[in-house]
Amino acid sequence: MLTRVPNRKGTRYLPGAGFLFFSTLVKSYQPGLKYTCAWRTTFARHNPLTVNGRHMPSLPQDLIDQFVGNAHGNLAVVQALLSQHPSLLNADASWHEHAIEAAAQTAQVEIIELLLAAGAPLDICTAAVMGMQDNVEAFLRADPSAVHARGAHGIPLMYFPVIRGQIDIADLLLQRGADLNAASPGGITPLHGAVMFNQPGMAAWMLDHAAYPNLRYDGKTPLAIAKEKGFIGLAELLTAHGGLE
Repeated sequence: MLTRVPNRKGTRYLPGAGFLFFSTLVKSYQPGLKYTCAWRTTFARHNPLTVNGRHMPSLPQDLIDQFVGNAHGNLAVVQALLSQHPSLLNADASWHEHAIEAAAQTAQVEIIELLLAAGAPLDICTAAVMGMQDNVEAFLRADPSAVHARGAHGIPLMYFPVIRGQIDIADLLLQRGADLNAASPGGITPLHGAVMFNQPGMAAWMLDHAAYPNLRYDGKTPLAIAKEKGFIGLAELLTAHGGLE
């Protein structure tokens, strides 16, 4: 089921059961920031109206917004829309996000696989969330500063391996100089990501490596979110490390 949510550029469509933090991420977007995860900047640039070398017709913005919004968690709608309109693949939503970025930030593995198979470009954030360590290492060899990359909405690179428990990639990024306490403009940190995606092992690893337990995202600390979601083990872990509500 889709939920209609008004925004400053009309209506966007989101999965009815998903991702309460998405609307805040949209509001926190700052066009002046450089999002180095996104292939629209540092890596290869793609023409959104070209798919596999074929020119595609332009599409209405509300359709693009529907596609990207559903890429946060609604595989069936993404499949249907992409089948009908292949040029949606690399199209930019009104809040400046592509479908591959939407799927990566919400760890939607099946949607990511679908988009990559259709020709969406792979960036370091997507590689990190998918556990593609060889690809992550290749990005870092090509550009060591990519360890400080940020995805859509300015989400720091470390967030992406954390939300799927990719500890080897997280450790690699830490060794290369990634900041465990880096935050998006809206305040989301890797530790918030670990809590929202119920990754106690990753949360423990970050806290053992000096992650701050009390940074706020949308006014909430990681402990507040853990309690709100009923993640008792995470709440106990954060409390033991000085977490506050």
